[in-house]
Amino acid sequence: MEMLRDFFGDEGEIREVLAQFVETTDSDIQQLEQAIEERDIGQVAELAHRIKGASQVIGAADLVRAVGELEADARTHDDHCFDELYAALAETYRHGKAAQPEWIVNASLSTNTVSMNAIQPVDLPNGQVCELWLMLNGQEPVSLGILPKQGVKTIELEKSWRDQLAETPLVITVESPQGAPSGYQMGPVVNQGEWVPVNKSI
Repeated sequence: MEMLRDFFGDEGEIREVLAQFVETTDSDIQQLEQAIEERDIGQVAELAHRIKGASQVIGAADLVRAVGELEADARTHDDHCFDELYAALAETYRHGKAAQPEWIVNASLSTNTVSMNAIQPVDLPNGQVCELWLMLNGQEPVSLGILPKQGVKTIELEKSWRDQLAETPLVITVESPQGAPSGYQMGPVVNQGEWVPVNKSI
């Protein structure tokens, strides 16, 4: 599940952005491998930083962490773990490229809304549904509702948690067809994520 804040638009545009990311990052990964073989530390740092920035934009948190470690070592001119870190980075990228996000969740403070965009939602047995929650610090979880099986579902931000939104983790649970009873008794957690600011964030 990829979490983006102020994402790029409709499903077609999102797929286009992801395709552009893959095309650019494929090239950067190849150049990074060559730079590591040549122990060109400056180029390693530059490419790692570029990949990290692109990964942040699409919310690829695992890739951000993997490439961030490589960039940090390059910035300190420590190349002892380059090969190991590159192998981990390449494997993370291959795994992520093969996956398809189930939903993209967009929070916009400018429009005061949260939108849930179905990309490739999981198909659950017995009519079960996925429900999205805000895990507010020191408070009961807040249900944002059942995630859509197609299209986009939009809700309004509530004043009680609007200001905490950017720092609040999200989780997805599996529930009965009607959603969680009483709106707060959560079923089993199947995924979780955090908001990822992008260039259009406010």
